[in-house]
Amino acid sequence: MTLLRAGAKNHARVTVIVDPADYGRVVAELAASPERLTSEELRKELALKAFTHTAQYDDAISNYFRGKYGAGKSQLSLRYGMNPHQKPAQVFTTHGDLPFKGTARATPRRCEDGDVVLTADFRKKRAAARRW
Repeated sequence: MTLLRAGAKNHARVTVIVDPADYGRVVAELAASPERLTSEELRKELALKAFTHTAQYDDAISNYFRGKYGAGKSQLSLRYGMNPHQKPAQVFTTHGDLPFKGTARATPRRCEDGDVVLTADFRKKRAAARRW
């Protein structure tokens, strides 16, 4: 992943390929160019594809660790509106603990599944913000 990011950052001089479907386009441009270079437009498009690919990879790793080590503290899985074949939605923060907790009365068939109880600390912050 590090080399993909580095190549994408240097897309002015580097052609980075993350999808085998793009090999043909790159080879065709290299063959058509007298200098054996790819076009700037293609390098920009492939750099975007590389950054998207690495972002999705990072998101998958972050989601795994958030679910494993932050469950109930910085991450809360939500069941509201979920169908049996779907993955549950989640709410999370990258800044410490969540300002609320899930309700204990939540069940898969009730609307309260999405309900949350705000913590006292969050209530104080919200009240202080309203005074301004």
